[in-house]
Amino acid sequence: MSETQRVLTLDIEGMTCASCVNRIERKLEKLPGVTAAVNLPLETARVTAPADVEDGTLIEVIRKAGYDARIHSPRRPGQRLKPARRRIRRPSKHTPTQRFLPTQARRTQRLPKQARLIRRVSSALRRATGFRCSSGS
Repeated sequence: MSETQRVLTLDIEGMTCASCVNRIERKLEKLPGVTAAVNLPLETARVTAPADVEDGTLIEVIRKAGYDARIHSPRRPGQRLKPARRRIRRPSKHTPTQRFLPTQARRTQRLPKQARLIRRVSSALRRATGFRCSSGS
């Protein structure tokens, strides 16, 4: 690293996935002489930039990409941490909302009316065919 390069850490808010990370890295690296490594879990970016590129320019590029950014301020001794934000996970069309392993049985709670109906149908099947239904009594 030459004397004209500097390393800067930015806090970035609004990232949710690896695509967000790649988008921010690509946008920052379009600036001449800038390299970036974005960390999704920490919501930070380590940016190496020439001395003539201002901090405001880097932040503006990230904001234009659709995320909020600011210069990272290290925690001082005795300073309390912010409470962790809760992320609301919404099911997408690509991921099922529930997964069941083959060894796990789906257990549903049947209502009393449904249970009576199943018993009646099962007993009718037994009487008519001699077949015993596995879900009935």
